Amino acid sequence: MCNTSFVKVTLLRVSIDTLRARWAYNNLKMILLSWWNHKSINLILTSLLKIFLNYLLGTLEIKIIPITWIIPPPLRVKLNSDGSCCNGQSRGEGIIRDQEGDFIFAYSIPLGNGTSNTAEAETLLYGLQWCARKGLEIVIGETNSLLLTKSVKREWKPPWKISNQVREIQKIIEDHKFNTVHCFGETKMH
Repeated sequence: MCNTSFVKVTLLRVSIDTLRARWAYNNLKMILLSWWNHKSINLILTSLLKIFLNYLLGTLEIKIIPITWIIPPPLRVKLNSDGSCCNGQSRGEGIIRDQEGDFIFAYSIPLGNGTSNTAEAETLLYGLQWCARKGLEIVIGETNSLLLTKSVKREWKPPWKISNQVREIQKIIEDHKFNTVHCFGETKMH
């Protein structure tokens, strides 16, 4: 996670285009995943299953997308945060690095019951609060939640479930002259 080589990461994105493929995918996934509960095995099986079904149905589309983590400008630090929710249980992770890409701090926090939106908001808020407490002066907070980014920048009205967190994030940003930006999920933790 502390790798500071800024090599472009090439990802394959596979899309399932037909309802038949989705039905088959969901049913086979449930059968296979009932055998294994380990997170990394589930991720591998899910990816392989998508590719296999698309190959069988003739809908395999491979798009190569170069992804790069961009170093923050001089005298700035970058906070990359990500919240997630599975079966109603949410958690968040984040990493803070300096203008050289060197590790400053990382966190992983259980958030209990929630949604992906509340997880994204709580995770970004936690990271920004940590930066403020440690006296970091110029912070760029990155999240893959477009909803959260637009809500914090007052371009969209936040859903009521995250309105308190959005207000707290806005206050921290204003008080400390921080900034938040949207980024694609693939760029955050590499």
